[in-house]
Amino acid sequence: MGAYINPKNEEKEDFLKREGKRVDDDVKFEDIPEGSFLVVLVDNILFTAAGIAFNKMEFGAFTYEDDRYKEYFIVEKSKLLEVSDLEDYLKE
Repeated sequence: MGAYINPKNEEKEDFLKREGKRVDDDVKFEDIPEGSFLVVLVDNILFTAAGIAFNKMEFGAFTYEDDRYKEYFIVEKSKLLEVSDLEDYLKE
């Protein structure tokens, strides 16, 4: 299922604009700085989701080309830990 951001006091889009660095959709896993992860904001028509690509498999799943609109952000791990269940996934 993956790790997703879910800020309690703001919209995920606002969090990403404030804490993330927007990057092009051709970003590679190897381009992500140590201590950060790619977050993909996906428009699912009825709602948006912001998935955290915390490993190569998740990166492939979230960056897979399909017909949904996506935006890509690099966000520091410490910031993501504040607004997600990422820590649970990193223990596995």
